[in-house]
Amino acid sequence: MRTGIIGAGRVGCSLAFALSEKGLPSGMYSKNPASVEFAAQIPCCSVFNDLARLVESSDTVFITVPDSSIRTVACSIVQACKINGLSGRVFLHCSGALSSEALECIRSAGGWTGSLHPIQTFPDRKTSWENMFGIYFGFEGSIEAEAASKEIVDLLDGTILMVDEGAKSLYHAAACVLSNYMATLSHTAARMLECAGIERETGIKAFAPLLQSTLENINKLGSVKALTGPISRGDSGTISAHLEALERQLPDELNLYKSLGRATVLLALEKGTINGEMALELMRLLGGSD
Repeated sequence: MRTGIIGAGRVGCSLAFALSEKGLPSGMYSKNPASVEFAAQIPCCSVFNDLARLVESSDTVFITVPDSSIRTVACSIVQACKINGLSGRVFLHCSGALSSEALECIRSAGGWTGSLHPIQTFPDRKTSWENMFGIYFGFEGSIEAEAASKEIVDLLDGTILMVDEGAKSLYHAAACVLSNYMATLSHTAARMLECAGIERETGIKAFAPLLQSTLENINKLGSVKALTGPISRGDSGTISAHLEALERQLPDELNLYKSLGRATVLLALEKGTINGEMALELMRLLGGSD
């Protein structure tokens, strides 16, 4: 399989590095001179300065540009390639939020289209390629695009997760809650620790094993069985103390704490560690309705 990559950002370069590690050469196209210079350093990666030549040299083309540019790039591909130049080729974008419909102009011109989203974070272009291995990839698209995606994912020791086209927004929202909002929660916890007189960096290091253990328990037991803490015990006294401290010292974080608390009450009810009366008392404290 000959693989082309359009866009030399974090995902595109990570993919090129990972494919190179597995012995699969790739081609890359980017309009950004700095990105082109970086891509030229990737082993087994050929840099193209012509979009049509990249497409013509590839069986499978990954479009790894920002979501807002995917449709524009797709139309540029159609305009750049000769009639029938897209036929028999697979085009995949890597957006978690958009479906393969974003590549409709390519599909209409004869290309096979799909979306293949690596369920992982890629914080930089140089080292994040290691995150490409052994992960899940959310896929939706044509049968031909699925076959090509499976070949790539198998090469990367990954697993395909099939996603319905109409469910991409919910799918991506789940990814944001687990990844992006985890960073927000960590930042919020760090502010709480600072107010408690604990230096931010020390506090995060001290609580990191707790976070890691929680993730391991969720992976092993599932979210409901992994739940612990005062809400799971129905400990309204401790929750009251938390609310009083936050209102006094960090009022801006109070609504976030209450929202998360109300959702956790429902989780504790499902787990069966609190009864209806305990749940009502906790919801009253957390500003929830009956």
